Amino acid sequence: MSVVSEFIDLETAAERFGLTPRQLRRLIVAGKLPASKPGRALMVRPDDVRAVLSPTVRTPRASGIRRGEGIDDELRAAGFAPACGPIGRGAL
Repeated sequence: MSVVSEFIDLETAAERFGLTPRQLRRLIVAGKLPASKPGRALMVRPDDVRAVLSPTVRTPRASGIRRGEGIDDELRAAGFAPACGPIGRGAL
């Protein structure tokens, strides 16, 4: 396996991990996701994307976070704005 084949482009990574290329770029700019730019396209390693995403996929009890907190706070800290308001807090 060559070094180049270990990397995938942002569009492929976004599809594979259920994100958008913009979200991946934000993680790269924030310094949370290492990337390489061998030409015009940014490339990432799938293992690096998994490592960045794995801490945000946890249950509130397992992490000691109260219900309704946690994931939104972590996404805001990583530079993501919520797509919509909180669910279940009088949003409808």
